Amino acid sequence: MIKTVFIRYNDVLWKEVMGFRIGALIAYPERPKEKYDLCLIDIGFRGAKEDISVLHALKYYIDVMQNCSTAFLITPDNNQYYSKYSLKLADLIKYLRNKALREKFSNDVTWVLPIHGTSHFALYNTVCYDIVDFGFKCIYGLPSHRATIGMYDAFKFIDCSKEPQACINVNYFKIMKILDANKNAEFHVMGCNRAIFSTFVKSKAFERVISVDTESYRKKWPNESPDGRRMCDSTECPQWFLEWLEKAIDGPILDVSPLLFF
Repeated sequence: MIKTVFIRYNDVLWKEVMGFRIGALIAYPERPKEKYDLCLIDIGFRGAKEDISVLHALKYYIDVMQNCSTAFLITPDNNQYYSKYSLKLADLIKYLRNKALREKFSNDVTWVLPIHGTSHFALYNTVCYDIVDFGFKCIYGLPSHRATIGMYDAFKFIDCSKEPQACINVNYFKIMKILDANKNAEFHVMGCNRAIFSTFVKSKAFERVISVDTESYRKKWPNESPDGRRMCDSTECPQWFLEWLEKAIDGPILDVSPLLFF
C-alpha cells in the first residue's frame, strides 16, 4: 500500500498531504542546503548520461543524505544494457563489503533496486538479499516513466505516458516474478505519471508497492493550462502537485494482467 510520494525537493511544503507522507526527490548533482525528514536520492538522468562510477555515486549519496533524516537511495543503474547494469551491481556489493565505507551510511537507509528488463530476477533477488545482510533495507524499483523490458542484453522501452496499460502489466509481471522468490518484497514506483497512479494506489494487485516518485505534475498540456504554459514555475509547482494528486487519486483503475509476450 502506497504511503509515501516523493516530489522535487524544492516543491516540498508539507510533511503529509491527503494521507500520503511527502518526501524530497533529489537527483545528481543537486545538493540542497535545506534539511528534510525524508529523501529519495538518485543519480538521475545526468548521472546516467555521464555514466558516473558507482563509487562516485556513493560519495554523492553520502554527502547529500547528511541533510536527510531518512533516506531512500536508488542503486546506481544502467537502463540500456543488462551487462553494464550487472557490473554496476557487482561494484555496489563490492564497495558495501567495505565496513569503513558502509558505516558512512546510517542504518535507516533503504536501497531501491531498479528492476530493468523482464528476466534475470535471480540476480535482483541476490543483490537485495546481500544489501539486507549488510544491515540495510532493500526494496525493488519499478521504472514507470519508461518501463524496461527484454530478456537479453539490450533493454527495450515502453513509454508509460503513451501506453499506461502496457506499463501496468509489465510492472505486475515483475512484481509476481520477484514475489515468487521473496514473499516479503516491497516495491517503489519510479517516475509515476497520473494515468497509472490510481491503479498503483487502489488496485490490490499492487498492495506491495509502498512508495512512488513523480515529477509529472510539473507539466501541463496546453488544454489544461489557461495560458498554454506547459511547465510550472517555482511558485506554482506545489499547487500543481496538489491538483495532480487529487486528479490522480480519482483516476480510473486499469485492468491488470500478468499475460505478457516479449
